[in-house]
Amino acid sequence: MTAAGICQETGILKVDATTAAVSPFFTGVGQREGLTFDTVTNHLFSVSFGSNHIEEVNLAGGLVRTITIPGTTNLLGISARGGQLVVTDFGTGQVFLGTTTGSSFTPIGTVAGGNTYAPDIDAAGNIFVNNFLAGTVVEFAAGTFAKSNFITGLSAPDNGLSIGDDGSFTISEFGANAVSVWNSDGSLRHRFLGVTSPDELVVFAPIRQGITPGVPAPGTLLLFGAGLAALVARSLRRLR
Repeated sequence: MTAAGICQETGILKVDATTAAVSPFFTGVGQREGLTFDTVTNHLFSVSFGSNHIEEVNLAGGLVRTITIPGTTNLLGISARGGQLVVTDFGTGQVFLGTTTGSSFTPIGTVAGGNTYAPDIDAAGNIFVNNFLAGTVVEFAAGTFAKSNFITGLSAPDNGLSIGDDGSFTISEFGANAVSVWNSDGSLRHRFLGVTSPDELVVFAPIRQGITPGVPAPGTLLLFGAGLAALVARSLRRLR
């Protein structure tokens, strides 16, 4: 990995791994909400919140295709893992699962209309989604998609949910101005206070991201640092 990507309004910014210089990488249609990297296609997938679609972008900054999901109203959260792509619809509260190479998506369940934010997938294929109003992380079990509350007691978890290589959960808590880390069993590890209006974030996960063990790529570390120091500080202007 030679650079990191950051969502900005209608586009994606590139952070150079060597110089840390920030430059425009891709300009899309509609406000950016959610950005994920797929190790199967080596492409980025970004949600256009205002236009209710997903834009797939190659590493040259070119638009590969625009993805729409019939029946959705306000696509918001997105995450890729092992060729799977999970997407949430803020408007209807539905959660959709597809692949990074396909064009059809299956609804696997509903969280809560107007309160369904970031999703992620763990190594076993279980899918997790933030419920803003209830202050929970909802789990949809792999295979059956049986629904249950996995983490409770959160303060307005929004569009920041990222699962690390150790199975831990890093979550933006908008209502607490905090970023919290939870163990793989759902118990609290640590809560970092003083992060104003946290939003999107990503954790450094070299195994998941297909990075050769050793010294982490500077661009990836920079993205991680930005996620905890700057990216999460974006207020959710369009929803509050």
